Amino acid sequence: MIGIGAAIGALVRFVTLAVFGEELFPVAVLDMIACFLMGYLAPGPFGGAGMLGGFSTYSAFIGLAFTELGSHQVVYVAGIIIACTICWLGGDQLRNVLDLREKMTHFVLTHGPWAHPETNPRVNPGFRATEGAAGATANVADNENSKDGESE
Repeated sequence: MIGIGAAIGALVRFVTLAVFGEELFPVAVLDMIACFLMGYLAPGPFGGAGMLGGFSTYSAFIGLAFTELGSHQVVYVAGIIIACTICWLGGDQLRNVLDLREKMTHFVLTHGPWAHPETNPRVNPGFRATEGAAGATANVADNENSKDGESE
């Protein structure tokens, strides 16, 4: 599966570099995009080592740096490695922020004063959250029965 992903990523890289040219800047941008996507998507082996590994091309930028830059090659290689690391960290942080935002939204919607009273832990502390529709129905029925038992 990793090999198939790498073949797909290499094909996308080939087409991209055919359109934008196989020069230093397009290759560097391509590598930074791959690093950002690796951090943001946190893909498994097929998408990570496979597709994004085939899409990025560290060997190409090092080869271009040593053939085209002369005395600035070390600065360029170090700069690209630092830029790609920053791109990966940025993608990872964006994923974490969006995940936290989603969790906070879910918490606010389920625990705020506008949440359904039977399932709101602040209004009904006896509510037990369980997985599945059958469990939720049983909880609502249990809670309704306990309310009926208290009123008698």
